Amino acid sequence: MTTEETIKKINKLTQSKSLKIVLACIGIFIIVIFIFEIGEVVGFHEATFSHHFGDNYHDIFGEPSMMHPFGSHGDFVSGHGASGKVVKVDLPTLVIADTSNVEKVVSLNDDTIIRRMRDTITAKDIATGDTVVVFGSPNDTGSIDATFIRIVPAPPAGGPAINQLNQPAAPAPAK
Repeated sequence: MTTEETIKKINKLTQSKSLKIVLACIGIFIIVIFIFEIGEVVGFHEATFSHHFGDNYHDIFGEPSMMHPFGSHGDFVSGHGASGKVVKVDLPTLVIADTSNVEKVVSLNDDTIIRRMRDTITAKDIATGDTVVVFGSPNDTGSIDATFIRIVPAPPAGGPAINQLNQPAAPAPAK
């Protein structure tokens, strides 16, 4: 077989519909396997996050009481924010105690927006005893990655705490 005959056979083979169909099927199979692998990686990441978050959940957010299994007055404990007094400043980390004295760890980064009322301030301006409201996302260690922090005036003595302002009034005691 000469080189010319070999080239003609290769050209004829590459022109055939059967080869194109087989190559298309192989390409689709590779794409499907790739998408499946991406799903496995994402699923593994989510499972790892849930596992680590679950291990630290009650240490960070407090254990629900038996009287109120979903938190005080029926509220669910939220991992996406915190409000209360700053009890420790160890930048880039804050520890905030809510009205139940449950401490939440808050992590700050360069993108965290920090305001005292309307004025933008830096993390170095946050002090122990400041009353803060934090918005962010939970991370796999159970702490909150802060995206926004606002320092607000402390609630008046005897008045409702920050996280109780929008709560329905407690029912009157039975006589």
